[in-house]
Amino acid sequence: MGLAISKKIIENHNGKIWAESDYEKGTTFYFELPMEAIPCQDRILVIDDEKDILRIVAYSLQKWGYEAITATTVRTD
Repeated sequence: MGLAISKKIIENHNGKIWAESDYEKGTTFYFELPMEAIPCQDRILVIDDEKDILRIVAYSLQKWGYEAITATTVRTD
């Protein structure tokens, strides 16, 4: 379900998502978003339960001049 949701979000922003697999090594997922798909704001919220993923995404966003606000959970109350 997570990949289906990710695919829909990415495609709604005119991006693309794909996977490449190596036998006995695993699968790597990629996505691309056109820069105009990202709102013209300085901050982007990134939510993932994997802290390593948060660090990688935050680092990439900072290289593009954005401030990444990260969270590992979403408050539901």
